[in-house]
Amino acid sequence: MISDIPYSEPFLVPDIVISGLAHAEQIAPHLFRLSFYVRQKNPDGTVERVIVLKCVMEEGDMRTTAGNVVLTSNAPMEMYANELH
Repeated sequence: MISDIPYSEPFLVPDIVISGLAHAEQIAPHLFRLSFYVRQKNPDGTVERVIVLKCVMEEGDMRTTAGNVVLTSNAPMEMYANELH
């Protein structure tokens, strides 16, 4: 069981603030590259989404992680309706 495996952080891993998931690109069977973005307001008032993080995950781990994010959130599912489309 995954919860029985301890975590370690042998070096400092910086926090990266994200606004959402930009892409989930399948790069091999059962392997995805996830690109995350942050909304940025420019000096001229325009808004853009800037990619700030990319990571690669196996499909099963990606599904488990997505479920865990929803389960640990206190927000009702209706709040996510517009983000899922």
